[in-house]
Amino acid sequence: MVRSASEILLENYEELSHILTSQNILLDKIIGSDDEKLLNEYIKLTERWATHQSNIDNITSSLANQFVLDNKLADEIQSKIVFMINASKVLENKLEKIKNSDADLMLKLKKKQMTLRGYGGMTQYDVTPLYMDEKQ
Repeated sequence: MVRSASEILLENYEELSHILTSQNILLDKIIGSDDEKLLNEYIKLTERWATHQSNIDNITSSLANQFVLDNKLADEIQSKIVFMINASKVLENKLEKIKNSDADLMLKLKKKQMTLRGYGGMTQYDVTPLYMDEKQ
């Protein structure tokens, strides 16, 4: 059975929707976790996204002026696109939270590092401390 371009297009949009849903679920697991397997899985999903997006681009560009969707398929594709827009916004918010959390962690680490250096460090005997404690 030969599939039409519109059916292939719809399948690719459906796969993009599934990938986006999987990414959202995976990000919930990634937040607060140091599991590298989860990050690798997220990267694989991103690569799959690029493949399906490329397929969509190829179909639409090769059939640019000749391609007409029937109303049912157009409605299904449109609903997938609306779903992906909404899911992308949720995904963007989660990524923003992760970024802010990591930035906050790095700022705290930098402050601790500066404090340690200011007092001469923990094990650095050749460093002259910039501050003197009353206890010393």
